[in-house]
Amino acid sequence: MSITRVLVGIVLAAGLATGLRASRPVEFRFAVAENDVTNPFGRQISAEVIMPSGAKVVLPAYVCSPGAYAVRARPLQAGAYTLGKVTEISLEGKTLELAPALLSDAHPIVAVSDVERLPGIKVNPQDPHQFVRNDGIPFLPIGANVAWPESGTPGDYYEAVMPKFAAAHLTWMRVWMAHWSGLDLSWLPGGWAPSPKPPELDLDVAAQWDRIVNAADDNGVYLQVVLQHHGQYTTYNDANWANNPWNAANPSGWLKSPADFFTDSRARLATLLKYRYIVARWGWSPSIFAWELFNEVHWTNAMREGHEADVAKWHDRMAEALRGSDAYGHLITSSEGNLRSPIYAKMDFYQPHLYPKDLLAAARTFDPDAQTLNRPVFYGEEGDDLTTLPLAESNAGTTMVPVAWAALMGQSQLPAQPWEGARLLDHHLEGQLGALHIFWVQSHLSSHTDLTTFSPAVSSGGSGDSALAAFGLRDPAYVVAWVYNRAQVFSGTGTGATGQLQVPNAAAGSWSATWYDTATGKQISSGTIDSAGDSLTVPTPPVTGSAVVVLQSLNRR
Repeated sequence: MSITRVLVGIVLAAGLATGLRASRPVEFRFAVAENDVTNPFGRQISAEVIMPSGAKVVLPAYVCSPGAYAVRARPLQAGAYTLGKVTEISLEGKTLELAPALLSDAHPIVAVSDVERLPGIKVNPQDPHQFVRNDGIPFLPIGANVAWPESGTPGDYYEAVMPKFAAAHLTWMRVWMAHWSGLDLSWLPGGWAPSPKPPELDLDVAAQWDRIVNAADDNGVYLQVVLQHHGQYTTYNDANWANNPWNAANPSGWLKSPADFFTDSRARLATLLKYRYIVARWGWSPSIFAWELFNEVHWTNAMREGHEADVAKWHDRMAEALRGSDAYGHLITSSEGNLRSPIYAKMDFYQPHLYPKDLLAAARTFDPDAQTLNRPVFYGEEGDDLTTLPLAESNAGTTMVPVAWAALMGQSQLPAQPWEGARLLDHHLEGQLGALHIFWVQSHLSSHTDLTTFSPAVSSGGSGDSALAAFGLRDPAYVVAWVYNRAQVFSGTGTGATGQLQVPNAAAGSWSATWYDTATGKQISSGTIDSAGDSLTVPTPPVTGSAVVVLQSLNRR
């Protein structure tokens, strides 16, 4: 994604910042006079950025250093950007115009030599169950959770991980603002300096997020940023409440119970200001796939103790606030297992998690059926915690890739995302997961979204149960079926089994049959098969772990 820096001496002498890389924001840094809002993080300052076309975009400003603010715009056009009017919402709710003083090392005009090449993501207006890039190309979120760094500083870690995702054709990564990893702006790890007092935020943590977002943008990996997690506000599982700096039992804390987070006015204001800062500093980047308000909010005390209405109201307010300050319209979600929960009322897509006993079957379904929902849904986490898989296979991450394929063949036609992203990388499975994306593109599955699920039979030559099974999607002229070896689908080792895939009610005439290797996403064979208008019988290649076939009617294209 990096673009050669252009140096123009004459322009530089005139006070223009030049050669901006397309994967960096247009940024103006300035100071303003102090007022009766004593904490700079509590001021709601906005600024106009005038684009080369003359169009104006109004963006929230953020504290970039003590006594200084900045505003960041997405470089959508080549040419000169200038700072326009700077305003502030006063304590009385009035909009006041300010007189900004540019910092000594800042420029009044920023010249962009090339535009941002990474398109943003939105829900497909032509198909509300799918995603699309802003340039109209279908988008498949496929990747894994790398929720926090396994070692080193966050910036170093993610700068090393992002290229691995990009090389494997993975597009999506879910990262938490977790305090123990040094990624929470308002809660520092134990052993660090005291956590900042709201509405202050830690600028060193923010600098690490700058590096993460830049690395994502440079490598074309889209981030789902998790703003809160259940442990912060629960006394049950994964509880961090005892150490929460907002807990009244701790110095400077004031919340008497975890559930108060969703109703307390001070907590709400501090959170709104924090989210405004997040949008101001990183909302410029198209590499932000979505803001996720909460990880597994159903585990919080408030939800467990019957206060779902309060939690839903909090979600509504936060979503409205994010949209009000996010000029680039990033998606918003939250993770909750109950898709009927009112917390989803103003979310752009549903985000349940998947930890069942039967991973393959469960990955294909949702309650209610995904096709009855009015927006996309996919499993943002999947794990084998409740399966009976041998420990060695579990530790090797063997379920991650097959479950993604099973989900792709399911109601939502979107893959489930592995929870153990670090394990995926440790066992060098990212290429196999990325093969799903390669297949999705090469098979043109991306253009066949109005498909129904089915489970075609796979017969074998001998007696007894077949060694193979299949999940598929179809319409009258297009069929895709993922065929897997029942005994070896996770291990991927052993002797390959063959069989006959039976596709019922196939239109009469000739069909093309193209088989793909699920380990690479590449085509391994092709041919034609005739149907008499009943069942289409398709011989399989030897299947050790899994393979996938695309069948297309040559008479009904």
